[in-house]
Amino acid sequence: MTYWPGAVRKLDVFRALSQPWIKNQLLTDKLRGIASEVDRLNRERNRYVHGVFGHEAGKPKELKLFNIKKTKHKILPIAEHKSADDIKQVAEDIAVLQTDLESIVALLRRSSQKPTN
Repeated sequence: MTYWPGAVRKLDVFRALSQPWIKNQLLTDKLRGIASEVDRLNRERNRYVHGVFGHEAGKPKELKLFNIKKTKHKILPIAEHKSADDIKQVAEDIAVLQTDLESIVALLRRSSQKPTN
């Protein structure tokens, strides 16, 4: 593990933790769900970060997100209509995921503090 692991490496840790050797099924299911949600949000984040926002002349409130799609010999921009609400929704989804991750960390801490017999 690196000193400041990126999102993909952190996701790998959650995937490893959700393997069958964790006996707590609720925790395993929660970790798998988080890993799946991180995958989805990471793809969405990459589209926003690596895309270019623009708008049509005279329509500044109608955002378009342009992403580059490679074809055989051409690079073609692909536009999606995006609103401020769309971007806010991704931010809200990330905030919910953060809360879920914090609850998992708390559960792991409690589990590690239980005495073993």
